Amino acid sequence: MTEKFQIINASAGSGKTFSLASNVIMKLLSGDEDSYKKILALTFTNNSANEMKNRILDELSQISKDPSKSIIYQETKLKSLFKEQQISKKATKVLNKILHNFSFFQISTIDKFNHRLIRSFSNDMSLSSDFDLVIESDEFSENLALEFIEGLKKESSLTKIIIDFAKSKHSNNKSWDISYDLKNLLQLIWDENNYQNVKTQKLKINEFHQLKSHLESKTNTILKKIKELQAQIQNQIEISDVENSHFSYNALPSFLKKLTTSSLSKIKIESIEKRLNDGTLIKKQNQTNNSDFLINSITPFLKETFSLITQLKIYINLLDNIPLNFLINVISSFSKEFQRDNNMLLINDFNSLISENISDLDAPFIYEKIGTKYNNYFIDEFQDTSELQWKNLIPLASHALLNEELDDVAGNLFIVGDPKQSVYRWRGARPETFIELSNNNPFFIEPSLGDLEINRRTFSKLVEFNNRLFKHISAKNKSKKLDSIYGSLDQDHEKDKKGGYISISLFPPKFYNTGKINEIYKRVLKLISLKQKQGFNLSDITILCRVNKECNLISSFLIENNIRVKSEELLALSSSKEVNFIINLIKLKQNKYDSQAKKDVIKFISFNNSSSDQYSFISQKLKLDIDQFFHDILGISYNYYYDLDLYQAVEYIISKMNFFKSATMQVNFLLDEVFSFINSKLSYRETFIQYWERKKEKLKVNLIEETNAVKVLTIHKAKGLEFPIVILPFFDFELKRPDKKIWLDISEQDIEGRFLLNHSKTLRAFGPHGNETIESYEENMILDSINVMYVSLTRGIIENHIISNKPNTLNNQSTGALLCNFISENNYPCSEDYLSENSDAFYEIGKSIFKQNLVKKQEKKIKILESKIHNQKFNDLSSFLSTNRKLSSRFGNLFHQIMSQIEYDFQKDYVINDFYNRGLINESQKTIISEYVLKILEHDQLKHFFSKKNIVYNEREILVPPNDTIIPDKAVFFEKNTISILDYKTGQKNLKHIEQMKKYVNYLKQANYRVDKAFLVYVFDEVEVVEITF
Repeated sequence: MTEKFQIINASAGSGKTFSLASNVIMKLLSGDEDSYKKILALTFTNNSANEMKNRILDELSQISKDPSKSIIYQETKLKSLFKEQQISKKATKVLNKILHNFSFFQISTIDKFNHRLIRSFSNDMSLSSDFDLVIESDEFSENLALEFIEGLKKESSLTKIIIDFAKSKHSNNKSWDISYDLKNLLQLIWDENNYQNVKTQKLKINEFHQLKSHLESKTNTILKKIKELQAQIQNQIEISDVENSHFSYNALPSFLKKLTTSSLSKIKIESIEKRLNDGTLIKKQNQTNNSDFLINSITPFLKETFSLITQLKIYINLLDNIPLNFLINVISSFSKEFQRDNNMLLINDFNSLISENISDLDAPFIYEKIGTKYNNYFIDEFQDTSELQWKNLIPLASHALLNEELDDVAGNLFIVGDPKQSVYRWRGARPETFIELSNNNPFFIEPSLGDLEINRRTFSKLVEFNNRLFKHISAKNKSKKLDSIYGSLDQDHEKDKKGGYISISLFPPKFYNTGKINEIYKRVLKLISLKQKQGFNLSDITILCRVNKECNLISSFLIENNIRVKSEELLALSSSKEVNFIINLIKLKQNKYDSQAKKDVIKFISFNNSSSDQYSFISQKLKLDIDQFFHDILGISYNYYYDLDLYQAVEYIISKMNFFKSATMQVNFLLDEVFSFINSKLSYRETFIQYWERKKEKLKVNLIEETNAVKVLTIHKAKGLEFPIVILPFFDFELKRPDKKIWLDISEQDIEGRFLLNHSKTLRAFGPHGNETIESYEENMILDSINVMYVSLTRGIIENHIISNKPNTLNNQSTGALLCNFISENNYPCSEDYLSENSDAFYEIGKSIFKQNLVKKQEKKIKILESKIHNQKFNDLSSFLSTNRKLSSRFGNLFHQIMSQIEYDFQKDYVINDFYNRGLINESQKTIISEYVLKILEHDQLKHFFSKKNIVYNEREILVPPNDTIIPDKAVFFEKNTISILDYKTGQKNLKHIEQMKKYVNYLKQANYRVDKAFLVYVFDEVEVVEITF
């Protein structure tokens, strides 16, 4: 074993980011001052990369100022290697070096690193160095499918194949729209799980026709044979004295009738086959020697029929998918050609490109190309790393570990991950890669293995419940893969995190399958109300759903019931009436005869002007020609508006209208989108309206986070996050998704190769290999679903509230069934459900945060919560104060967090009390912070920054064309694109602060804002306001 190569298995809440940051800091401070240039830390998302980068910089800053207050210094080998004064000086030097050469500090996503690699090797791969990176594969696949269809030649063989495919779909009562299948096929091609299969699928057109003809012949032969068998069975029944009424549930006669009247590919044989095997084809009271003789005589015919129907289903499956198997190579080639011709590169193709062109090159040559040599590799969220990504990193990591250059110091590889949180298989991630790495790695070095066993964020009842639940699931499923991940799950908890509460509400299936779903929503609403009465804020509550549709449903219900909600799905730019008004004006610029756009403009104006007779107003104005229309309705010249370029035209509209104030943010986002569009190559291929129609549902406003709102998001988006209280309202989803396609090797006479087929259990009939393929595929589906289940149940800190369907049978085919099975076998006592009259069963584990008499049967007395949540980052304010009451940088973090949540003056007490109630500050800290905040709110120069009369944004990212952004701590927007900004500083004055603010001002002016005022607010011994002159 060697610490040159470390693998850390980190379960949820165990501090993997801290572990990785600690190891990076160890390398930074134990090496020379330029060691940061030789570090490459990779993770999966931008948020994770930013979190890691901030954690490292914050800790370096703390060590440079006071190592005794750095957890990393105190808990790692640094303390034994360096004295405080020594490590402080070293940290200062390293931090300064990093800040002055920030581009060399490489902590990023794998995609960004790959992007850099491809840019460096663009000439070697015959790519233009200025290629456009395509990130949105959904949108790209839609465009590509349309381009492909439009480029088809009328009389070509390819066109005929596609037309025949569309006709066959239509004859099977499916949509004839081939573009849908092409888009799905493109997504399948770009899925890394299919990389090798797509690469080897080279079905030629003559092979396609031969295979199709052969399959049609085989299916016809089987159909004929089945009909012959049906006739033989029917004949045997007729010559016997067994009547149709003697057959149990008329099963056999009904089955035989279907053989002649129904589509055989849709006939189910499981039920009739079971009756044959169980000896229950004939009713018990009608069983005689004659009936036994009949059953024995027809059994061989029935078994052969069952076998032939299974074969028929497989051949029809293959026949239906042969066109797609042929098109894989065609559309894949078209995609590459289209990207090359349009100087584009899809991000999904990164890993395959690197694998095919770069990964086999010598590491020194790669380093020479990218201009940097890395010795130390750190990979976070390894369970989300795809096989290709890992394969592409192996040569570089191997070079560092094995020290192939004699004049250099050996490097290291540090990997941290959790296979239980692998939920991105559809992006190429395989939890198996992480599991296998411990026993079989490509470096010929035995790794040092470690486990982070303590859950540092979650209360004990939740940790214990999850341990028992997932070990139970592992034991019941009898999957070696599942057992290797969950079989030994035994997380511990922090000693001060005892307690916690879980509620489980099980509703009858009818509530999930009928319009009574509202009862589920009402349950969520009552839970939120109860938590509010118990002292929790809305912002403490998070609702997690499996899919976006569920997020939308529950969000809409809560908003209708006056509950503030923060959900990304509600932030579509197209939901703004003001934005749609501008879009309609753009349509009229593009086509002045667009009557619908004209009508929508009038309706918007009529509504905003509160016209008494809207019908008359609309009908009169519609008759006006476009020049008179613009003059009367908008007070501007159409000709002047028409002659402006698109960006100027939108700016002109915004400046002339006075009703955009309530939607300033949405309108500005639209303006940014227009700017991005006209400066991209898309503007040469389509109009902005065409672009808008394609993108409008995906364009989201990056709103300032609501101070106090319930968060609603999908489980996938919640990965890596934590919340005090989690509600799971739809905790019953299928473990297997049968709508998927699967690759299967087929080797029989006249059919040889690997083919893409619809997932079906009938494929098991293709011998041991078919059965093995299906078993592996379904095992992966189950593992992925259980991982989603695990992620959802490990986001909560204090409470989890699970609402599920109570399935009719505990067949372990859904998360709800797994949960119910666990509850049943562990004999959890059923409690009385005080929040609903309709749930079948209600269970409680642990006690709510309050005292045990919180809820009584008829009378509810709610007492104020004394929060037990502790945040190690902030201790007594005295730790932020030196003897002369000067504030340290640690106070700065806390103060900025509080001020970022105070948009308006009336929110002061609410926000500070929120921090106090959650245990983030104590009584003395609350008093001191309140003093500072009050002085800021009451300062004459700053009052308008907190006035409800103004549009105020905290820490809002402002785009400055072409590609810059600034984030002032506070911004106030006035009429006519006027803005004032301020920044808080919790240290001594510095000229750099003024330079930064002047830079902000210049950027804003370049972005056509008129800057009214700019302030620096220093919170030091006192509150001091410095106005910036410009």
